[in-house]
Amino acid sequence: MDIGEKDNIHPHNKKDVGERLALLALDNNYDYDLISSGPLYENSKKFNKYIEVDFNSKGSGLMSKGEIEGFEIEGDDMIFYNAKAIIKDNKVKVSGSVASAKIKHQVLN
Repeated sequence: MDIGEKDNIHPHNKKDVGERLALLALDNNYDYDLISSGPLYENSKKFNKYIEVDFNSKGSGLMSKGEIEGFEIEGDDMIFYNAKAIIKDNKVKVSGSVASAKIKHQVLN
């Protein structure tokens, strides 16, 4: 999870949400030269044992403070299961016990 809450579209942490919205306004409406967004999904490729996910708007590169959480891979039963994710070569590699090409990641901003 990022700063949001999984089952609540009205997060208690209003300050960080407001700061992110202000950055978007400054960048998109007032032509400030700043990074106003985190990484945005660009594409993914399936390999034998993992799925590689690439993003645009990476700023100075992808980083994580600890374990990357929130990624899931869909099983043959059409149910999503927790997956392991690591950052390698400025992309996220997602792996799990199922081999579907469908993944999802929940980040609430």
